[in-house]
Amino acid sequence: MNAVLGKEVDAVVRAGLCRTREEAVGAAMNLLFAVRPAVRLEAAIELFREGEVSLSRAAEMAGTDFITSRRLLAGVE
Repeated sequence: MNAVLGKEVDAVVRAGLCRTREEAVGAAMNLLFAVRPAVRLEAAIELFREGEVSLSRAAEMAGTDFITSRRLLAGVE
């Protein structure tokens, strides 16, 4: 995280809008995923591709069912 962004996150916490830096970053990510659902899908695919999450977890993260995710991820492994 660059210095300016870090200061902005800290300011959000100091203002009492979020309890922790992690909560602030999580809220920002949730907003990004809500506004751009394809980003959530791509993040899930990347985590699956890197072996960091199972197919079931990637499906859950992407907001799809197991079968749909399996079709979307075919050939990604």
